[in-house]
Amino acid sequence: MHNNTLIIIPAYNEELTIGYVVTLSKKYGDVLVVDDGSKDETFHIAISSGAHVIKHPRNMGKAQALKTAFKYAAEKEYEIIVCIDADGQHNPEEIPKLVEPILKDEADLVIGSRFLDGTKKKIPLYRRFGLWVLNTTANVSLNGTLKITDSQSGFRAMNRKALKEIMKINSNGYNVESDMLVYLAERGVRIREVPITVRYDVPNKHKKNPISHGFELLGGVNRPDRVQETIVPVYNAGFGSFHNRRRAVGLGASPLFRGRKGLHDPGRRSWNIHDNRNSAVRRRADTERAGKDGEGVRKGGMKLVRILRVAPDIYPYVVGGYGLHIHSLSLEQGRKGHHVEVYVISKEPGNEDRTYYSLQKFREIIRIWGNPISILYAFKLTKEWDNFDVVHAHSHLFITTLLAAILKQVHKTPLVVTNHGLVSQTAPKSINTIYNRVFGKYIFSVADSVIVYTSEEKRELTEWGIPPDKIKVIFNGIDTKLFKNTGEFKRKNIMWVGRLVPGKRPELAIAIFNKLREKYTNLDLKLILVGDGPLNGTTLNLVEKSPFKEDIIYLSFIPNEELPKYYSSAFIFLLTSTTEGLPRTVLEAFSCETPSVISKIPHLEEVIKKAGLMVEKNSIDNFLQKIEYLLENPKVQRKMGLIGRRKIEKHYSWDIFVTKNIKLYEALRRELR
Repeated sequence: MHNNTLIIIPAYNEELTIGYVVTLSKKYGDVLVVDDGSKDETFHIAISSGAHVIKHPRNMGKAQALKTAFKYAAEKEYEIIVCIDADGQHNPEEIPKLVEPILKDEADLVIGSRFLDGTKKKIPLYRRFGLWVLNTTANVSLNGTLKITDSQSGFRAMNRKALKEIMKINSNGYNVESDMLVYLAERGVRIREVPITVRYDVPNKHKKNPISHGFELLGGVNRPDRVQETIVPVYNAGFGSFHNRRRAVGLGASPLFRGRKGLHDPGRRSWNIHDNRNSAVRRRADTERAGKDGEGVRKGGMKLVRILRVAPDIYPYVVGGYGLHIHSLSLEQGRKGHHVEVYVISKEPGNEDRTYYSLQKFREIIRIWGNPISILYAFKLTKEWDNFDVVHAHSHLFITTLLAAILKQVHKTPLVVTNHGLVSQTAPKSINTIYNRVFGKYIFSVADSVIVYTSEEKRELTEWGIPPDKIKVIFNGIDTKLFKNTGEFKRKNIMWVGRLVPGKRPELAIAIFNKLREKYTNLDLKLILVGDGPLNGTTLNLVEKSPFKEDIIYLSFIPNEELPKYYSSAFIFLLTSTTEGLPRTVLEAFSCETPSVISKIPHLEEVIKKAGLMVEKNSIDNFLQKIEYLLENPKVQRKMGLIGRRKIEKHYSWDIFVTKNIKLYEALRRELR
């Protein structure tokens, strides 16, 4: 087999078979599972079996799952890509059979056919008839250029030439296999079939009624609107590198949380991208009726606010606290009836009407120290600024906020800036110093109001010369209904979550864990490392070099609704950053009754008090001392966990945070009148 092969497995509710398919497939290359919004344990079992997993927030269809996987394969420059179904019908041991014609340069796309060498006898009669109709239709669409015996086979292999063409196809639903053949044949891609075996006694049979599925496919074959000459936008869950398979051995061969369905409630979506379009239209109409006089419509006695949120990126396209914060705040404000629009910059521009708020993504032209820049973004912001009651920009460290500060001087709508930390964790120290002296101070001075999370941050900004009455301390909030102790057994897990950037120091977390494992040989210690970012490759190399790599579980991403289970199973949450604002991760851990051991950051002393321990920066020995204290004193650890939960409920409630933000907007609107 080729050593640069990616095996793609789109999966939806396949907990009974996904482990088997992944285990057999990974002998032939790297395995990528695209979990298309499963409500069962597919996600955890795939990880435990050794796959890299991208999880869609909801079921988006097989075509979208393949698009996500193809985009990933292209970005990582895999030479050979194999697609195989997750239900166990295909035999992964036959992967070499599909890859062989590509290695011999006899084909660009190879399809595994059920109809060669007499294997069709094993296919149920109704499926045999339906497939004959669909194959005939597909062959008619091919205009005699190619005869295909199994156009619907999901077991296929391709090279980079075929992948490049496939990414230009805009196809939806299960008819993606047919569309792929027609499109590639027209462009001279060499297509070949090889015989494969198929099982029909698998636990989860085809998820669609065969008759309705057939009509859906027939309606889609050879439709011209399914093809476009530009690469289609692909949902990107913000997942990280895949150069090394993630380690899940530390939790055994079984799923991490076997027997538990977790916190995901099928009746409640944590967020949606394309749902509720009609509600968004109604919200927009309501706010437009309010006019520009600042009065706003009322809902239950509350004046509704038109909010424009300005940020470089948003969850799930970026993994990290600020991206999730922006999404969650917009979601909750929209849920309360306010009209919320969010402007971000992306390599994949477009509009998304998410539940309770709308998102506009403007094309990125360049990125400097993590800061994306877009010309269209600037034009749109200038045009729309005064159509809103407030413009809310996040973090003075982003160029999007600097642009907002410049535009504020020629617009009347007030500008609010939330500080997410005074120092960048990606830019060099010298750049930080210059930027804050010149641009940081300018941004905070121009803003009508500045939100900070702690009194210490307010003191620092006051020393910069920012008027204290302009600075509002609003504690960051956590959804205590989602983030709570889920009752998982408290293992000796140490959890680290964050962006893989220099300021977060993931390498320190690995070094601390190595020292602990050297000392506590009899304890079943594990490090759960969750993150993505520029240091992805470096971090993975450190994991591989660790003498205890089998006990380090690296996860590039965990969906927000899954995080409470991981926090709840951890004994300690570890924060190794050199600087922070008010990290959501610490608050989330507290809310799940898990104490934290963190770097000494002055403005976090009050937050951490009695619910965790603080150590001197850059001192592995001090970190070890604090962690060992909690490991050897489980009663203290438990008491700190309970204090942390009470502290969150009293001071860091998400509802309180959202309400205080809205009250600030209303006060600024009154001042404007």
